Amino acid sequence: MDQNKKKISVGVVLAIIFGALIMLGIIAGLIYMVMPSGVFGSGRSENSGSSNIFDSNDFDHTRDGDGYDASRPVSKQMPLDQFMEVDVNVESMTVIIKPGDKYEVDYETVEGLEPKISQNGKSLSIIQQGSIKNPMQDYMSELYIMVPQNEPLAKVRINCGGSHIHIRDVTVYINELITGTGDIVVANVNSQSTAAKTDSGIITMESVDMGQSELASNTGDITVRASRFGDINSSTDSGNIHVEGSVEDFSKYNMNLVSGQGKVIIQSQEQGSNYITSGGVFAMNMATNTGDISVQ
Repeated sequence: MDQNKKKISVGVVLAIIFGALIMLGIIAGLIYMVMPSGVFGSGRSENSGSSNIFDSNDFDHTRDGDGYDASRPVSKQMPLDQFMEVDVNVESMTVIIKPGDKYEVDYETVEGLEPKISQNGKSLSIIQQGSIKNPMQDYMSELYIMVPQNEPLAKVRINCGGSHIHIRDVTVYINELITGTGDIVVANVNSQSTAAKTDSGIITMESVDMGQSELASNTGDITVRASRFGDINSSTDSGNIHVEGSVEDFSKYNMNLVSGQGKVIIQSQEQGSNYITSGGVFAMNMATNTGDISVQ
């Protein structure tokens, strides 16, 4: 009888010990799950000095074999031979053309989104694919195209997916500028022909000799300030069109200004929703569905 009692007691003790070990294992697992990474020697410590600019899931992996390393920003400066034509097709870089000491292309972006730059004689081609879905607000991929002062470009064609286009202080005979959601800003530029189009950004032309011009935005405003132009066609669905300090002689223009639900203002005088003149040399055609048109 005593031996049976001892066997039962030993069995109970072993069961209690076994159950306690199971409970300790469960508690340890829960603690491991909720503690910060790096406490148990695995993962990255919060104070390790390493930090990611972007999470890797913020990138569209559009090219086979490419992994966009979000923790590695990259920049590059590329001196080039003289070029006269520029063709840029990028998805996620702001494009800036400005004067420099020499012909050069610089860029700042993240690893995996670098543009492909090639030059064939006097023609420069820049292509960049891939985009960042959720970029940090303090980061922007930028592409700089530098041209020596007083050296003209024969033609510039830029197509941006959702970034901005800035051109300033250069001479470009023909401009073709397209962006999806970004703004287009052209300032202090001499040009014989300018075409600018954006879906939801704004277009600003300031101190520009535009020559023949086509300006179009679906939802953004269009502003032409202190500029000279020949024939001009400008249209927006729901934005406003402002022309300020750019028309010295209104009699030179055949004006066809139409605002569907807005108003037309000529030299601070409201003209209703339509304003049409004839007898001039150049054509000024401007249209908006819901915005105002102002020519001062």
